[in-house]
Amino acid sequence: MKINITCCLFVIDNIKSEYVKKNDEKVLKVLVTKKDHKIFRVEFDNKTDIKTLLKQELSKVINTNKFHTEQVYTFGDSKFFSDNAIDIIYIAVAKINDIKKLPEDYEFIPFVASTKKNIALGEKEYSYDLIQVEENNKVKFYHNIKNISLAEEKNILEILTAYKYLKSRIANTSIIFNLLPEVFTLEDVRQTYELIREETVDKSNFRKKYAKYCKKIDIKVADKGYRPPQLYTFNPEASKVFYR
Repeated sequence: MKINITCCLFVIDNIKSEYVKKNDEKVLKVLVTKKDHKIFRVEFDNKTDIKTLLKQELSKVINTNKFHTEQVYTFGDSKFFSDNAIDIIYIAVAKINDIKKLPEDYEFIPFVASTKKNIALGEKEYSYDLIQVEENNKVKFYHNIKNISLAEEKNILEILTAYKYLKSRIANTSIIFNLLPEVFTLEDVRQTYELIREETVDKSNFRKKYAKYCKKIDIKVADKGYRPPQLYTFNPEASKVFYR
């Protein structure tokens, strides 16, 4: 049985608003192949350690080594053993501006998850169930994607698994700043947080919390015809005590 290293790379993209006082819309996107929308994967070569191999191969695709990775899960459900592979799932997050060019067979497409158990990957929509199973006196939950092939289901499950991991990590770590540009507003932080967490936060309390982990930048850019917002950059020193 072979071992694949699969990696779900997320970025945040902006859709410019045509209205002067309306914020740009944030979109969560994932790196996939153009042909069948599979996430990045590389077969383990038994020569290089897994994380090093992943970083080497992924950097060749996105033409930068500026990204953050974390191991998420080992996917070995017997339901998918027809491909004779176990997948070690990683999540990666990057600033979209650091990715200059992709190979012709890769692209970033929108990923939208809903608390109503629906998923949209690009133009395709999927629905799923949560199946409850008791194992060794512990209750576990498994996702079941409806009406698709096993190969496609495995791919979607791996994206969903990585997304739910990101959703959890956004709440109590500084990983959100790996998705934002070098210079940002606190509104950018809030919008990104709400998008991934699928929840609405109190603006004032959120700004007070996250301002502690950012450094103000004196430069202000007025590009929408009204008082420009305060710009910030991430403060790595403050992140050492980051908590929710």
